Amino acid sequence: MHFQQTEKWFKAKASKSVDFVFLCKEGIFVQLNKIPLTFYKYAYIPRVDVTKLDLDGLKKILRKKRCIAFQVDPINEYEDGLNTSFIKFRRVPPVALQYNVIIDVSKPLDEILKTFKPKHRYNLKIAERSGLEFRFSTNMDDLSKFVKLYQDTAKRHSYIPRTPEYINSVWSNFSGCAFIASVMFKDEILSSWFIIQNEDTFYYLYGGSVEKYKSKMPSYFLLWNIIKEAKSRGVKYIDLMGIKDPRIYASKDGFTRFKLGWTNGKYIKYLDSFEVVINPIIFWPFNLVRKVRDRFSFLKKLF
Repeated sequence: MHFQQTEKWFKAKASKSVDFVFLCKEGIFVQLNKIPLTFYKYAYIPRVDVTKLDLDGLKKILRKKRCIAFQVDPINEYEDGLNTSFIKFRRVPPVALQYNVIIDVSKPLDEILKTFKPKHRYNLKIAERSGLEFRFSTNMDDLSKFVKLYQDTAKRHSYIPRTPEYINSVWSNFSGCAFIASVMFKDEILSSWFIIQNEDTFYYLYGGSVEKYKSKMPSYFLLWNIIKEAKSRGVKYIDLMGIKDPRIYASKDGFTRFKLGWTNGKYIKYLDSFEVVINPIIFWPFNLVRKVRDRFSFLKKLF
């Protein structure tokens, strides 16, 4: 089961504007997002096996919850035939990225090392000679340091980060399964990741880094040691939680290129995300407002 289909995750996300419901028959969690200035909701179903969904049944249940529509992000890998079977529904941009990299760490370390791109192996050798230290922690003090580093990184790269309150909520709800992995040089944190474990998988959620000492390759040292830590805990997979379309961004986007290097360019593509309309009378004006909001980024802060 993907961690985004756990009660811990939905409790972490719950707020005045976000609620959730567990559908026993379907065995899935559904996120209910309140639509501002209305009594209606928009539902989101993350990372589910769409072959097991009763979409007509879901429409009936969610209509009673005053939902006007719901979006599904499938966990199924892309197949033309399976994707076509959902063609009657509206295609929408995924909330979770459609492409992903998952590292299989169930093999011996020397075999895992062979699956890296040569450039990654070279950078890893540099990192291992650079006097770096690795720390894997459940300590609140390390969480506080991570949050500051993460916020500083977001500001430097001009993206909107999760709030400290949100990150603390995820941390507390995944207590014992949430970790801060960090690389240090002379007691200074150079790179740090927020990781959670669910069943046999580590999931990368958020990360932060500094500009200093990049020549020491701290990010390579970090993930290599996370792989070692995963193996010591019996974890079989490390889910890097999404990349941009590698057919376009493999050479253009640094983070996409970095993630692809750990599997020698292999990646997963999920089925297209789709949207099912429940209440068309309310949905179409809602969709118009949504398009206007998405066109002007400053409006996203308002609703």
